Amino acid sequence: MRPAGQDQDGNPLSQILVDSTPFYGTSGGQVGDGGTLEIGPDTLRVQACEKSSEGNVLVVAGAADQLCADLRAHPVVRMRVDADARRETMRHHTATHLLHATLREILGDHVEQAGSEVTPEHLRFDFLHDKAVTPEELARIEAI
Repeated sequence: MRPAGQDQDGNPLSQILVDSTPFYGTSGGQVGDGGTLEIGPDTLRVQACEKSSEGNVLVVAGAADQLCADLRAHPVVRMRVDADARRETMRHHTATHLLHATLREILGDHVEQAGSEVTPEHLRFDFLHDKAVTPEELARIEAI
């Protein structure tokens, strides 16, 4: 457990390193899951889950010293993923694969994915192509 700065309202954030978690960690352009941690009677919001070389790191609201005391008093923790946000992220993740296949079908097999951002709210898909997409090609892509 270590301090992780503050949220936009100035409240303390902490990082908790866990060896096992139901939360998906940010990776490959896809944001990590959010949700909650229940420690004894307290419920903490998980702001993010990040993968690191040490394991999965959960970023939660709360001061590290207080969270350590809470964990000593209540060593059993319940982790709950925000299922609605995960479902929307999964839909957008699938859409990136469908969009890539469609671009290759319409524009050619040379089209390569150059990056993406996948969140519950939106997806962004960056791709490499040797010229600008024409209005006709765009209409065909959107029709699929």
